[in-house]
Amino acid sequence: MLRFPLLDTLVGLAVAVLILNSAIELAIETIRSLGEGDVDLSRYEMGLAGWYERFRQAQLRDWMLYLVETQEVRTRSELIARARQALDFSNNPMLRELGLQQPSPGGDTIEQSLEELFEQSWLLENERLSITDAGREHLRRRMREGTGKHIWERL
Repeated sequence: MLRFPLLDTLVGLAVAVLILNSAIELAIETIRSLGEGDVDLSRYEMGLAGWYERFRQAQLRDWMLYLVETQEVRTRSELIARARQALDFSNNPMLRELGLQQPSPGGDTIEQSLEELFEQSWLLENERLSITDAGREHLRRRMREGTGKHIWERL
């Protein structure tokens, strides 16, 4: 289309070099870790998968803020229990029939989201959980953007 036949060859060569580079790095890391245990494959994650995981984590954080602000969830354990319940798809009959049942995210995902809320100073925990002014502003901004209030209310 661009009347530049060499372009396809150059792009193909660049992709091949990137694949070969990743394969060599993975082989070296695997050889080094033979006696040490598990291999860390997180570096080799595809870009889209990484973006999706960050998006999913942000949605979980925002939903947890929403629960504290509007649903009067006041304790850490109550918030974690609500998150586990909402993310447990094992009892969904439609997913079971389609064979798409996925294990629910581990407590690590939920705990990580909760810790990020504290690190961002969007949530405080004294005797009870409370949302900060910065957290309220973040939540208002996300709701104005339309990033999920209708979904959050159903959960």
